[in-house]
Amino acid sequence: MADLDMMEDEVRELYKAQCMETKDFQLAILLLKQEKQKLGERQ
Repeated sequence: MADLDMMEDEVRELYKAQCMETKDFQLAILLLKQEKQKLGERQ
């Protein structure tokens, strides 16, 4: 789960630096949240 948190932080930093478009940012965050939820259900 820590890896996914770190990935989410990196995505947010890329978006703040305007290295990502809004739709790509939203999709990346959505996918990361879905993966976190899957991991949470397995534990």
